[in-house]
Amino acid sequence: MTARAALLVLAAAACGDMGKDPSLIDGPRVLAMRAVPRSVPTSGDVALEALVVGSTGAPEWSACATDWLPADALVCPAGAATLGSGSPLVADAATLQAAPNVAIALPDARPAVLRLATDSTSQPAFPHPEVTALVTDTGPLPATVAPGATLVLVPETTNPATTERVATFLATDGGIEPYRTITTDTAATRLTAATWTAPDTAGPVTLYVVVRDTAGGVGWRSAAIDVVAP
Repeated sequence: MTARAALLVLAAAACGDMGKDPSLIDGPRVLAMRAVPRSVPTSGDVALEALVVGSTGAPEWSACATDWLPADALVCPAGAATLGSGSPLVADAATLQAAPNVAIALPDARPAVLRLATDSTSQPAFPHPEVTALVTDTGPLPATVAPGATLVLVPETTNPATTERVATFLATDGGIEPYRTITTDTAATRLTAATWTAPDTAGPVTLYVVVRDTAGGVGWRSAAIDVVAP
């Protein structure tokens, strides 16, 4: 499977319920998870980070030596190791080397799982990509827009792994098309754009972009914008 195919398979698996606008965040969700550094060392500390939207509680982290099994809740056949709560969470690298399947539990959202890279040979220790800004095709993101207005959203990023990148765009209201784009130019700092259409009603909206590279890295950014009736 090519790197792009692998990313698209991941994208398809993450789409959620069919028939819903995949760009719309309509409830508490875990949008992304990562470990820093991305390849877990044999000793020292690792920061576990998550992009959680809309939850009323802090994420509870746990680790499993085997794959988590889906049930009414996630089950670890080998017995889960409790890591702690919050984001970021500093965890012991040796614990994660032994149990590299990390899960987040939230009181009001679906759990999420991340398999950590523990082999620096197959997963080089590049820094994660970072989304340095979310702008429009004509300049900075405005503080306010009118109902029904459209903005062309452009993520500005780093690319330490020099691979192609997938950007996923989400919003708490309105709609984004396309909600996922691929940038094949590894030298580009501005990724392929998407268009957000503001809702017809006034109110605050938060925009999110999650950027993944084909080496297992992920970065994200959010931006607040107000829809104001004229």
